[in-house]
Amino acid sequence: MKSIIRTLLVCAAFPLLFAACSSDDEPSWDKTWDEKIIEQGEEDYIYPDPHFIVSGVIIGGEVKRLTSELVNALREEVAQPAKYPVEVSVTAPGNLKEAIGRRALEMDALSVSGPINSDDIRYVKLCVCSGKLRRVDFAKALLEENTLPENAFFASEYGSIVYVPLCKLVLPENIEKLDKSCLFNTLITEIELPERIILEATCLANTPMLGGEITISDGMVFVDPGISCYGQFVHAGDGSMIVNFKRKTVDFFNFSGFCCKEFNIAEGVEEIEPGALFGMSIESLTLPKSLKKIGEYSMCNISNLKSLYINFTDASIVGISESDYADMLEKMIIEIMEEGGDISAIEEFDSKFRNSFPFIETTADAVYVPKGTKSSFAEKMPMLHFQNIIEMDE
Repeated sequence: MKSIIRTLLVCAAFPLLFAACSSDDEPSWDKTWDEKIIEQGEEDYIYPDPHFIVSGVIIGGEVKRLTSELVNALREEVAQPAKYPVEVSVTAPGNLKEAIGRRALEMDALSVSGPINSDDIRYVKLCVCSGKLRRVDFAKALLEENTLPENAFFASEYGSIVYVPLCKLVLPENIEKLDKSCLFNTLITEIELPERIILEATCLANTPMLGGEITISDGMVFVDPGISCYGQFVHAGDGSMIVNFKRKTVDFFNFSGFCCKEFNIAEGVEEIEPGALFGMSIESLTLPKSLKKIGEYSMCNISNLKSLYINFTDASIVGISESDYADMLEKMIIEIMEEGGDISAIEEFDSKFRNSFPFIETTADAVYVPKGTKSSFAEKMPMLHFQNIIEMDE
């Protein structure tokens, strides 16, 4: 009897679901997300942020508070085998909705093979938000232009943080590009990136449950690196991700605000650009022998650092020194005075620039440096505010 009632309820809900998908507009609940979020209140949020009102996640078409309990429940849910997996094969883009049929609200895992387009992906997002779908496997799907399209699984454009509970995603075998914000504000727990792929701005930003291991290779192209491709905001998850960076240069702001357990910069990497690791939350950071240049404020405001491993021996390659700063400040004062400007502006510059030194406002339980270099680092890097500097054996 219960199964009959459940079937009737699911069938009754489908005309509304399909009507929403067939319209050019977003579903009706989409346009009231902000109002629902505000009604929920701000206490017990796992991800408070001063730039936004509150955080919520769309479960069953309703915005729920994103609490630590909900995050843990989702983690446990996707760690278990799927209860209602669905496999579909399509022969033409735009047919995915029909292929899924009445299973849309009950399926908790979906595997797709064949050609699909942005409308198909939008329908998958709707299934994630309206039903129980948490796992999506696109390994055998053929995406238009081999691209996960812009805003593919991004939920809100209204100024509040609204997450989509997509927790597992397998990218197509022929994927070439993650477009802008395609996975922004999703709850994916892990993702495997191919060695050659284009990562557009914020394509994986603000994914608080993201963990696992990612290798950043030479074949990866970062577009608009002024905005973090991985974590525009500091994650609220467990920080379990391990990043192995193997490109020649750690790019400007590609990882600003990113949170991970380990960030290992591999041998062969020669430069860390200015601001590249600004504001990261890292437990362990490894810098290789091959480094030739570390840019200004490249490691400014790193938090949660427990272990820093420095393998290069020349401390002078690190950013701006105190004397450089003093010379720059003096030149700026002279220039402003010669032009008849207001010298009081120097105070604002001074306060901001002091926060730009490498390692400033950064603490670590221990810093490991090559044998015989402890005094050199202490002398040449006075801004290195660590109490426990330990020389490593080979």
